[in-house]
Amino acid sequence: MVGRAARLAPVILSHEKEYIALLRLHGGCDRGTNPDTAREFIGKNYQRPPPLKSAVARALRIRTMYEIDVLDIDGRDVLLRVRCEAGTYIRSLCRHIGFAIGTGGQMVELRRTRSGGYDETMCCSLHALRDATEQAKNGNPEELLSYIRTPESVLEGIPTITIRDTAVDALCHGGASLAGVGVTATDTFKKDKEVAVMTAQGGELVCIGTALAASDAIVPGATGIVIRPKMVIMQTGTYPKAGSPNRLS
Repeated sequence: MVGRAARLAPVILSHEKEYIALLRLHGGCDRGTNPDTAREFIGKNYQRPPPLKSAVARALRIRTMYEIDVLDIDGRDVLLRVRCEAGTYIRSLCRHIGFAIGTGGQMVELRRTRSGGYDETMCCSLHALRDATEQAKNGNPEELLSYIRTPESVLEGIPTITIRDTAVDALCHGGASLAGVGVTATDTFKKDKEVAVMTAQGGELVCIGTALAASDAIVPGATGIVIRPKMVIMQTGTYPKAGSPNRLS
């Protein structure tokens, strides 16, 4: 993340994740039983990171597994695909599956294949990034630009509220909250939910804010404060102030 988009770090960290994990069991494998046992962990799980294997505090937490698929079994090795809530301990999940199977087991390899709307097909190596940077310095920025994602690409799973162009600049200055008179449309969301505030003209991200009312209580064009900004992303001056006729370049 670069520039003001670095403010979106908490949003990216909260995205659901997908992993490919290799579980090595301590005993023999049953091809008929193991897939069913692994799928029993879909849903909410209590987790605590194993001792000496985690850099985070060993606090008990609850994390949700959305999908668990057994991709392959080779001897005592079980290859898993896990789609889960952010903050899930895959190492702990593998240990618990091993206990449930009855043999015990441990994670021996792990690969993250997706985070929110980003998957591994969108990745590049540090060597490729360095090469693209050198090309950009020499006047050929195309490859480097192909690696750069827009702030809007972070918004998977976040409801949006669309505002009038005349309401944008006040929010960009950081001191103003959004009133209903500046709203043109909303997704469905509850009070206190994190919401992305978008422009009507180009669907650009203005800021991430907290909803002060549920979407069904927000009437576009009505009075009353509806969103309190938390992270302002758009630069001031991108859109004209209220009363100015044209968008600024």
